[in-house]
Amino acid sequence: MRLVNAERAAEDLPALKTTKTGLHAAAKVRANESAAKFDIVEHMRPNGKIWHTVLKENKVVKYSAAGETLAAGYDTPAEVVAAWMDNAQDRTNLLHEEFTHMGVGIYEGEFQLGDDPQQGYIIALQFIQESKYRHPDTLNPAEAFLQSIWISVIKSWNGMINGIVGIFK
Repeated sequence: MRLVNAERAAEDLPALKTTKTGLHAAAKVRANESAAKFDIVEHMRPNGKIWHTVLKENKVVKYSAAGETLAAGYDTPAEVVAAWMDNAQDRTNLLHEEFTHMGVGIYEGEFQLGDDPQQGYIIALQFIQESKYRHPDTLNPAEAFLQSIWISVIKSWNGMINGIVGIFK
């Protein structure tokens, strides 16, 4: 976490907060799942679902954007972060200006990297942009409909109030 935030600081970006326990739990699940089948390209879960379904399962629901970064087969944290910074997609996740929180999960033990059995670490990072609203993927259709109406009402109300205030300035 310290090394990721150091990279962000070098780009004048705020440090990612690490206060979301559900985000750490989600990252730990993804690190463990990756030991069964390390899929660095597809980011699919062993159950066939896309990676971000782990967020809802760990009660991380109030976010507007999310990202995942995985690494395996490196000896030190510095090597992991250097590899992420050399990869365009991983670098984008680490330096995404809208992400506010990061969760870290680490698996230690045996895993498959391609056709080669490995012994070592898998590191999974989960990123979110915190929001006061639940992400639509975490809602049933009725909840999503009601939330979208509520957000529209709030935006309309704010616009109307700003217009009225503007008249009296």
